[in-house]
Amino acid sequence: MDKKVITSRLQDILNKNSELFDEGDSETDIARMYAFSGAVENIIHYAFSGSGSPYLTRIQKLVGSFDSCSYRQLKVRYLSLYNLVEHLIEDIDHGLIDDAIMKAQAMTFDDFLDHAQLYLDEERHMESGVIVGVVFEDTIRKVANKNGIDPSNSKLEQLINALKSAQVFEGTKAKRCKVASDIRGHAAHASWDKYDLSDVKDAMSITRSIITDYLEN
Repeated sequence: MDKKVITSRLQDILNKNSELFDEGDSETDIARMYAFSGAVENIIHYAFSGSGSPYLTRIQKLVGSFDSCSYRQLKVRYLSLYNLVEHLIEDIDHGLIDDAIMKAQAMTFDDFLDHAQLYLDEERHMESGVIVGVVFEDTIRKVANKNGIDPSNSKLEQLINALKSAQVFEGTKAKRCKVASDIRGHAAHASWDKYDLSDVKDAMSITRSIITDYLEN
């Protein structure tokens, strides 16, 4: 999940629930506080799971405390969670926790690649190629974005060339990336005869290398 999507969604949730600061103890308000906590928890879990971010720990603790408490206690915890999310948005906007997001995304990528490895072990090059190709492209786009290169309107090979020109990738790595890019294209167009198991293994290898070197560190 891109950080702009994260902040936009979190801000939207805050805007929709700002009136809950007003006094009142209606069942509707209570229900909305619980819904607010659930929505926040879902986004934070998706964006930061596995990152070790203090925000993740604190928000999970707050959300967990919503159960079995009085309305007054619930309101205090709601206000604490609301203010915490406001600070989280500010920190994301200022680039203070980009690494936490990147590490969480990297872990998600690893999960997908582990799944692709199972297909490789079964010598199923079509399925493994599709998964590795998707993860490879998403990885390149996130590395580009992390290094100030807008990936939104660029093709995969253009991004690889841009990363090489910016000296993010050296020549050999860029060349291996272009081979992986070809597999992404073949798999996306169901051109199964244009790549084999060894090609997928190479693409997986360079993808894992990029994740480790550029997203996890």
